[in-house]
Amino acid sequence: MYFVQQWAPSYCSTAPHECEYEPRLPPNNFTIRGLWPSYEEWRPEYCNISDRLDPGQIQDLVKPLNQSWPSLLRNETNLELWSHEWSKHGTCSNLSQHGYFAAALALDKLKLTNLTKILADGGVVPSDEKTYTLG
Repeated sequence: MYFVQQWAPSYCSTAPHECEYEPRLPPNNFTIRGLWPSYEEWRPEYCNISDRLDPGQIQDLVKPLNQSWPSLLRNETNLELWSHEWSKHGTCSNLSQHGYFAAALALDKLKLTNLTKILADGGVVPSDEKTYTLG
């Protein structure tokens, strides 16, 4: 599985007219982008399109999900984002709906150290103006 995080200013720089992240998000903070199953080079998607997200299954997770996994799009609610992520990726995870979102939150809590500090120590400063290449 890939645990994917996003930096709101950079994500929104790709579609600024569609994005809205302030003041809902804490500054200088990465948020969850997704938890994506992966098998070597292959990432399955939409494994069970009839399995729609039931908000009642994740009711106890809504508060932490709102903080850690918010939608950055102006015309998309958090629940709409989570429903999309469940349909596209969660249905391929072999986890229950609750298990999938709880796993993402558990991985998010593993940020025992400030991720921006770790990156800065490595010479990478999150920015919506500068890009970095892999390699």
